[in-house]
Amino acid sequence: MSGKGALIKHYAELPDLTGRMEFFDRQAFVLEGTNTLLLKYRGEIEVLPTGRRYDNRYIGFFSFNAAGLIEMFEEYFDPNVLADAWAGDPSSGFGS
Repeated sequence: MSGKGALIKHYAELPDLTGRMEFFDRQAFVLEGTNTLLLKYRGEIEVLPTGRRYDNRYIGFFSFNAAGLIEMFEEYFDPNVLADAWAGDPSSGFGS
């Protein structure tokens, strides 16, 4: 599965599994001569099933089509931080 449906499916459980969720320290860079935006940001998320915080740094790449719609989204982050925050919650695929 790809596209909007894949993103919706992947993140569908997230609202029920998290408390406070905040993203900040955003820095955006347009890659010259392309339709691509690089976004650096940090996130702090309260993980309800484990009682832990998930604080990570991210780099996201967004490419846009001629209509201005997102054509591609890639996100990079430290998977060890993700696994530590979600460890002990087998009901979710986020920590596995």
